[in-house]
Parts: sequence; C-alpha cells; structure tokens
Amino acid sequence: MEKFAFLFPGQGAQFIKMGEFFYDSNLIARETYKEASKVLGFEVDNLCFRGSYSAINDFLNMQIAIVTTELAIFRTYKHDFGIEPQFFIGHSIGEYAALTAAGAIEFKDTLRILKKRGELVKRIIDQELGYMTVVEHVDAQTITKLIQEAKLEKEVFISCKNTKKQFAISGTMKGMDTIERMLVDNNAVISPLISSPPMHSPVMESIRQEFYEFLKTITYYPFRAPIISNVTGMAFSDPERIPELMADQLVNPVQFSKSLQLLYDFGVGVCIEMGPKRLLSEFVSAENNKIQNYCYGVKGHRDELRALIESDEHFAFDTPNFLGNCLAILAATENRNTNSEEFSKVQMLYKKIRKAYQSDETVSDSDCEAVFRDVINALKIKKLERQEIKSWIKMLLDNTNTYYQYQSIYEEIG
Repeated sequence: MEKFAFLFPGQGAQFIKMGEFFYDSNLIARETYKEASKVLGFEVDNLCFRGSYSAINDFLNMQIAIVTTELAIFRTYKHDFGIEPQFFIGHSIGEYAALTAAGAIEFKDTLRILKKRGELVKRIIDQELGYMTVVEHVDAQTITKLIQEAKLEKEVFISCKNTKKQFAISGTMKGMDTIERMLVDNNAVISPLISSPPMHSPVMESIRQEFYEFLKTITYYPFRAPIISNVTGMAFSDPERIPELMADQLVNPVQFSKSLQLLYDFGVGVCIEMGPKRLLSEFVSAENNKIQNYCYGVKGHRDELRALIESDEHFAFDTPNFLGNCLAILAATENRNTNSEEFSKVQMLYKKIRKAYQSDETVSDSDCEAVFRDVINALKIKKLERQEIKSWIKMLLDNTNTYYQYQSIYEEIG
C-alpha cells in the first residue's frame, strides 16, 4: 500500500466560497465551521462563503478562514475514507491545520492561537515595517547574490523556499522595493502578496517572545503521525517542541522544498492536499513527478483518489472502527489499580466490546455512546490521571472522526 502525506496550504489558498461544497454536503464540515464561529464570536462560514474580497484577505480573517476550511475538508476526507497518513505537512499558516489534524492541538485552542498570532502580526502591519513577495523563475543563489550586491542582508530575506524555482522574500519597505527592481531586471517574476506582513523573517522578531509565551499556555497532545516542521524541514512528534518551533516559524524561512525531499526519501508515494484548491500540489509536481498528488478540495481529484484507494485490497483494514479503537485503548493503557475486584470490571467490559466488535451485527449509536462512557469509566478504574484520560479519549475521537458526536461527554472529563 502506498505511503501517504497530507499537505495543508497557507496564504494564497483563500477565495470567496471556499469550502462551501463541504459545508453543504457533510455534517462534520458544518460542525467544524460552527465550532469556529462559537469560539471566535462571528460567523466564519459567512466570512468564507459570502464575505468580501477585502475581508477574507485581512490577515486575521485569512488565517481563520484557511485553517477552518482545511480542517473541514480533512474531516470530510476522514469521513469518506479514514486512511491515515505517514506524515503531515503544513505551509506557514497551514502548519496549524496540520498540527490540529495530527491531534496535537484541540481545534478550539488552534483558533485561540491564530487569534493571538493575528493580533501580534497586526502590530507589524500597522507599523508598515515591510511585506512579502513571491519570486519565480529564479534560483536561490541569484536571489542571495542580488541581496548581497545591494547590501541588504539585514533588510531582505528569503522567507519561503517552496521549490527550486519558487521562493518568497520578506523585508523592509525600502529594501523590498530595491530588490524587486533588481529581480525583474534579472528576468524573475514577482507577485507581492496582498496584505501580507514580512512573515518568516527577522523583521518579525519583536513579537516572537510574546507569541512563544502564549503558546506555552496551551495544552498539547500526542501526534497520530509526525509533522514535518517548516523551520527545520525535518519530522518531529514531540508535543513539547511545538511552542518553540511555532514561535520560530515567525522569524525563520519555510523549508518546504526540503520537506518534500524528506517525503521522497521516506518513500511517500501519494500527497493529498487538504485545501480548497491546488496550491502545494503544484509544488509537489514541480519538485518530484514520481509522487502522485491530489487536492481533496477539487472534485476530479476526489474521484481519482477514490479509484486509487479502492483499488488497494488492504484499504478496508485502515478504515477506522469505533469499537476497535476502544479495544485498543483498553489494551494499551496501564492498570494502576491494585484492587483486583475493581479491575475485573475493566476485563468484563473488554470482553463485552470485543464480542460486539467481532459480531456481524450493526452497533447502534446509543450502544456506541454507552461503550464510550464505559471506556472513560474503565480508564478511571485503571487510575489514570485526568489529563491522561483526556488524551486517550481525544485520540479515540480524532481517530474515528466522532468529536462532535461525543463532544459533550468529552468535555465532562474537564
């Protein structure tokens, strides 16, 4: 079976009506937009589907719209297919969607992070310190040489290394004006990004520490699969590294080309872009045509992906099963209860769930809810700490795409 990687794009993915098909056709996508609206206090679906061009390109709005839409698309994919990737990668803002999809951050906390990030970045925007421009048809050596010739090493920086022939540069107003003219003279194509501050460059240093301190207040969870970091271009799966890496992302270049090479080195054969249109897929095609790539936001690609997956006889074994995941948690968690009589209740529950799992009969929603409550109680009997229980149950809901179905019970854990 092919190894998969899921890609989550950043700025440039936004457009009016993005995600509307998923909202209209899938319950979990609608619930994703509703949760975002509830947490933030405004109608995120209205911003995405009926908002103005200027509103959706406002930096804070853009972050929220992109990440919410990408998670709605990802969750729809989970509903449709369920197969998990070997790696998650997000580009810039998309790294927050990737971390959430990987299970490392709760969506409500991701929204809080993006709100804080947007407020901090607005300080840079209001000061008009600089901006970002996409540069194409030129290599990194040429860009670096021109920056050095103009003596702009402290004012202009390569901020995104997307492919061998596409980059983004960020810097001060004066420095960017100079280097853009020099790039055009060297046959480069430049495209200034609308409303974009000088992201992923040292110009953002003044807000890094405050953002880092905020990130340390968030609770993080185990990853379901590794993330390939924007900052290092290497895989990581330690939740404790998230605050430092995501704060560093503000001031360091996005190493996307390096990340794609890592996928190839690890034998990934299929990349699925969880965005509303092709963006990162284009980078994959430019860097390595041996990797198949699809964008789940594009209908034709969804059809092609379905044909690919259904042609694999092993696919059924990767479809998430609620009871199977419950059994796995009961088997994997340590028993810290020395009372054998109490623990016997856990053993009886395991046998009960296993019998239902092995049966050909369809399990009702009410029966699944009862099992869900029983699993939580079983973990309490095993004397797991509250945060441990929450972490295991969150993983269960993420794996089976059932968060909204059992949200109220999950929140009772505290």
